[in-house]
Amino acid sequence: MKKTIIIVCVALFAVSCGGRNARIEWRTERDSVSYAIGLNVGENIFRLDSTLNAEIVAQAIRDVYRDNPRMTIEAARFAYLRYVNVSQPEAIRSYENQFLADFREANRTYSINESGLTYEVPELGDESRTPRNLRDSVALRYTIKSTTGTVIRNDSLRTTLAEISPKGLQQAVRLAGAGGVIGRQGGVRLL
Repeated sequence: MKKTIIIVCVALFAVSCGGRNARIEWRTERDSVSYAIGLNVGENIFRLDSTLNAEIVAQAIRDVYRDNPRMTIEAARFAYLRYVNVSQPEAIRSYENQFLADFREANRTYSINESGLTYEVPELGDESRTPRNLRDSVALRYTIKSTTGTVIRNDSLRTTLAEISPKGLQQAVRLAGAGGVIGRQGGVRLL
């Protein structure tokens, strides 16, 4: 029964692999199953994080098989949780910040604001007439276009800074100043 289940699992796994490589015949069925399980584990680990050191992962598996792990389960759990909750997000945030800094350096019409959104400001307005208080009145002329460039709506709006949504747009309005333009081709012009 156990042998039948293993054969069925290997057959299902082989079908799910989609035949990327030619069929490999191992010397024994146990070798074929071992490879199939290793392939499955390897693909799962690669999807988890493609930057992991495969040699160290293989060493950990060998250490477990030799009953001589170099870390306790608690230490391994701590290292993993620290990596996925602290180190990895910090590295990603650092990469994103560097990307945005390089992007702004290459194209001076873009600016990032407190909300993390990046806006194109091709035309700065009168920065002495920039709304500072959430109760300040603002007048906007905006154009909404489809991805093909068809104008869906072209309108104006007079409101207070506090009533502008999303918050990132409030920050962009403060950045551009009176008469400034936010977005491509005059998407939002401050009146």
